[in-house]
Amino acid sequence: MSFFGQQQTTGTTPQKLTTLSVQTSSYGICMGMAWGTSRVTGNLIWYGDFQAIEHTQEVGGKGGGGTSSTNYTYRTGFALGLVESRLASIGQVWSGKDKTDCGALGLDVFVGAAGQSPWAYLTANHAGEALNYPDLSYVAASAFDLGNNASLPNLAFEIKTLTAGAGGGLDAAPWTIVSDMLSAGGFPAGRLGDLSAYTNWTGASGLFLSPALTEQKRAADAVQEILDITHTAAVASEGVLKLIPYGDTAAVGNGYTFTPSTAPAFDLTDDDFLGLDGDLPIRIKRRAQSDAKNRLVVEFKDRAKEYAANTAPASDEAHIAEFGERPAETVTYDAIKTASVASAVAYLKLQRGLYVLNTYEFRLGWRYCRLEPMDVVTLTHGLLGMVRVPVRITDIEEDTEGTLTITAE
Repeated sequence: MSFFGQQQTTGTTPQKLTTLSVQTSSYGICMGMAWGTSRVTGNLIWYGDFQAIEHTQEVGGKGGGGTSSTNYTYRTGFALGLVESRLASIGQVWSGKDKTDCGALGLDVFVGAAGQSPWAYLTANHAGEALNYPDLSYVAASAFDLGNNASLPNLAFEIKTLTAGAGGGLDAAPWTIVSDMLSAGGFPAGRLGDLSAYTNWTGASGLFLSPALTEQKRAADAVQEILDITHTAAVASEGVLKLIPYGDTAAVGNGYTFTPSTAPAFDLTDDDFLGLDGDLPIRIKRRAQSDAKNRLVVEFKDRAKEYAANTAPASDEAHIAEFGERPAETVTYDAIKTASVASAVAYLKLQRGLYVLNTYEFRLGWRYCRLEPMDVVTLTHGLLGMVRVPVRITDIEEDTEGTLTITAE
């Protein structure tokens, strides 16, 4: 409605939002753990003080009339839990599609110290909610600018933990990772055997990793994946858990020297074997060379590509030329963050699949009870044409009479 000589101001007002939308907020989930340097998202652990800020603009019109436009921007306070691991720093931050850092976003960083103080903002404004979250690394903002969208952007953080730095890089040492995982799973530290061989093997081979456990997982499965990546077997023997590498070639690198233990524990002959079915001394299962896989791909999270999935192929061209291409299924290892490590792992797995083809089964008496998996023995049997053939024990079963049934490769 208008009167002579007057113009009524008109305007538009969008709907005012009163709640915050967040990327992840789950009650009762387990917080993750991380080693080395990884990209993680996080879980909302506190939210409050959401504000809608009104902005009105008036534009004059002819005869004194005009229009007004009202819109809202928003800001909020929040805390986002990352991992239950001690951080050295947080590098770049991804806010949606933008790359930035914690300082530019106004985020306070809490590194996950056992005795870290509560967030000062909560202490001053919400004392009853001011928790110190011991051992949890997290970020927090008291007045985070949301723009005109009442939603937190998708935030991801490059976290560098205190375990980073193995081999002078950003990754962690596998022996540290395995020890921490076992400890977190309740495995007694005193039951973990000597790690010197594992340390020297992975260190000299440069097999440094950055796993981030962000979903609930059995500790045994998490440890086994690290051992699979690092070409190592776990053996329970003499009351301790031993980590024994499959590597059988000397290696030097990164300040470590690996000397493989390939000396046979016993040279076994016809006099040592107990009969299997029909008094057969050794049962051999042979896999045809033509059936072996000669092309393998390892998928990993490439730090050089902002932790996007990438692949590292390995192939044996001579085998392909002779038998044709026989690709294996792609193996995914998110703990690997560099192409060099992915390529080394792909090569090790390819070689093992190509050239470890025969399986040997034989039986021994109780006097060989000190043998254990991963020991090397030699097999000699005239009728089978075997003369001091070196094999590695992979499994030992003992019956009630003390007879050992041994599987070797």
